[in-house]
Amino acid sequence: MIGSPVQYVEGRVQTKFFDFDVDDVALLLLEHKNGAVSTVMTSWGASSGAGDQSNICEVHTQEDGLRLVQRGRSLYRFHRSNRQWQEIQVEDPDYMAPKAKIFAGHTGYFMQTFRALANGTEIPITWKQARQNLAIIEGARRASAERKAIDLRDL
Repeated sequence: MIGSPVQYVEGRVQTKFFDFDVDDVALLLLEHKNGAVSTVMTSWGASSGAGDQSNICEVHTQEDGLRLVQRGRSLYRFHRSNRQWQEIQVEDPDYMAPKAKIFAGHTGYFMQTFRALANGTEIPITWKQARQNLAIIEGARRASAERKAIDLRDL
């Protein structure tokens, strides 16, 4: 949404709530190539705000924002012009029952990729985008362990 790849990652990730190796708490500060700064904050063990027990993800830009609720069961757009949230209707995927979405996790990403490969069409995420995502994750882990910003060009 920033329109520029992430170049540096600073942050902390920890396992706090689960008895297995998962980073269930994360706070990241991302510096983009164009100088813009963005943040990522997540926790599997706490809601994102009062009364938002099912709120999974929010993303905000200068123009508007998106809120994904109940693992994709609802999508809302925030309009800064009138400071109102508007629900966006999203079609249920034909490969999954609507109630199954809350348990599916990454199924949708995999199914879109497998379908594209089977049909010989373009996959939803390019290898460069996937590489950038993996670099951000590795950068976050290193930044937390080393207590310093990580230059993703070094990964």
